[in-house]
Amino acid sequence: MDSAGNVYYGNYGFSPGSQALYRFSPDKISEALSTEKLLQLTDATKLTDFDANGPYDVDVDTADHVVFNLNSGDQNGSGSSKIAVWNGEIGSGLNYDVIGDGAGAVRWYTMLATTGDIRQAGGTVYVNDYFSPGIAQLTATPEPSTFILASIAGLTAAAYAYRRRVFRTK
Repeated sequence: MDSAGNVYYGNYGFSPGSQALYRFSPDKISEALSTEKLLQLTDATKLTDFDANGPYDVDVDTADHVVFNLNSGDQNGSGSSKIAVWNGEIGSGLNYDVIGDGAGAVRWYTMLATTGDIRQAGGTVYVNDYFSPGIAQLTATPEPSTFILASIAGLTAAAYAYRRRVFRTK
């Protein structure tokens, strides 16, 4: 949920064209609670499409940046994962910026959480990786040429270089 009370939902699926990010307004949520009506995707605003299977998880940082992970793959387990941020454009199309990439290995990102403003020094994204148990940490740095700012410009390899394990299960 963001500071205005909007709730975000990422629709994951294997059917091309079914994956999108949606925003439910506080008014629609209040109406659904008071009338006991189930919310439908038609009650939400479509923010972006996805060219992968869609997000496994969505979070909102302290500056209202909507952060999510994207997984793509096939039934044999080969695939890739990315961390992305909605860019503020509303509607159809790929309206997001990739800020991290699990390049070079099979990844399947699951639960995701943020702390602080992910576009400012110290802002952090935490994500679990199904194929490599543990939690990865992506942290913004004060230098404008590294991590998030560089990756938004298309240098996802730079973002991957800052990926490090902070917790490992036995």
